[in-house]
Amino acid sequence: MRVLKLSAHGLPQSWITLGEAVLHYAADDVRWTMGSSVAVFHGGHNAVSGLQSCIEVHSIIGTRGVPRTHQQGMTPGLTGPKLFARDCNMCAYCGKTLAVEHLTREHIVPICQNGQNTWMNLVTACASCNHRKGPRTPEQACMPLLYAPYVPSIWEDFILRNRRILADQMEFLRMHVPKTSRLAPAKDHALGFETFSHV
Repeated sequence: MRVLKLSAHGLPQSWITLGEAVLHYAADDVRWTMGSSVAVFHGGHNAVSGLQSCIEVHSIIGTRGVPRTHQQGMTPGLTGPKLFARDCNMCAYCGKTLAVEHLTREHIVPICQNGQNTWMNLVTACASCNHRKGPRTPEQACMPLLYAPYVPSIWEDFILRNRRILADQMEFLRMHVPKTSRLAPAKDHALGFETFSHV
């Protein structure tokens, strides 16, 4: 399980472990919390009062300090799993939805034609379509794209990079996802996301 760490102004910063979240609480870095309690940690007893210290960790925390990530001008890192999730595991040429192990990264403009390794030049393709298209553009291969590539927003990126997202974390992130995003609730199963309720 991961805790969603936000800046004091509510911008996502990172997915952190429970242990890392406890350190933020102990250092008094947590300005506010959202979501449900996900864990309670007990410490030592106060010598004077006899009370035991206790830290309750929430699924979403807003922290002090200078944000490490900013909403404007940020291009998310590109990986195969994140690309496949962006495209809902669907081949951009035949439309088949497949398991990750049967998918490939496909350059719209091939590298041999100076195509770049970017979000806007990559789509998901099955091995068969990737092989059939070869070192050609979709136009040259007479294989039109079924959907257009796009650069995910910072909010989408935080969904794409964590496969076990708690329900309240997903709800918070989705409130900020662009309306044109493919990351709609109905797509969870196709994307392979697991959303969990709090225990």
